[in-house]
This record gives sequence, structure tokens and C-alpha cells, in this order.
Amino acid sequence: YRLRVLRRSVASWGGEDPHEHAIVDGPTRRLQGELRHYTYDSIADQIRSLNNHSTVAAQSLHRRGVQSSAIKILTRPLGRFVKFYLLKRGFLEGLPGLFVALMEAFYVFLKYFKLWELNRASH
Repeated sequence: YRLRVLRRSVASWGGEDPHEHAIVDGPTRRLQGELRHYTYDSIADQIRSLNNHSTVAAQSLHRRGVQSSAIKILTRPLGRFVKFYLLKRGFLEGLPGLFVALMEAFYVFLKYFKLWELNRASH
């Protein structure tokens, strides 16, 4: 479950960009029913966001001294696809589930390729 609704007066933000998260001072609970959260306005908007987030994530990994490689560029996206399509059962959602799994893999591909570029530029 993801925290989606909170009182700002009892929360602060922590974690490392682009994976910040709310740190809540007090109890949390689950909402009854469903909360539909549409993150993107369009596929173009999602791709634009993935491009920005992958840049920030690659820069964060680079600052921490993480190295990329051809193996990571090829295998990490595949692992992400398997996680979202098979383990999280995206295949049950039909074409939208396949799309999400592919976009997740694309994000990881971009992140590690951009990290590879940063690693090369710093040597």
C-alpha cells in the first residue's frame, strides 16, 4: 500500500531524489474502498516523466559511486519487466499490464545507460 493522503502538518519528506517519501509522525491507516490515482495525462507525459526521473536516479547513483556496465544495462531492465509482468501479475491486466511492465523496463534501461554515460564522462 502507498501513502496517498496525509496531513502536511504531521509529515516531513525523506529519502533520496527521485524516491522521496513521506515520514509521518503518528499512525496511518488504510482507506476504505479504492482511490484511483492517475499519475500521467498521456503516454507522452509518462515518457517525459520517465526521462526526467531516470536522469535524476542516474545522477544519484553516480554520486554514490555506483558503476554501470553492459551487463547491468541488459539485465536490470529484464529483471524489472519480470517483476512487473510476472511476479506482480501484470499479465492479468492485458495490454495495460504489458505496457506498465515495458515502461518500467524502459525506465531502468534509461537509468543504467545514463549512469554509464556519467561514469565514462568522469574518467
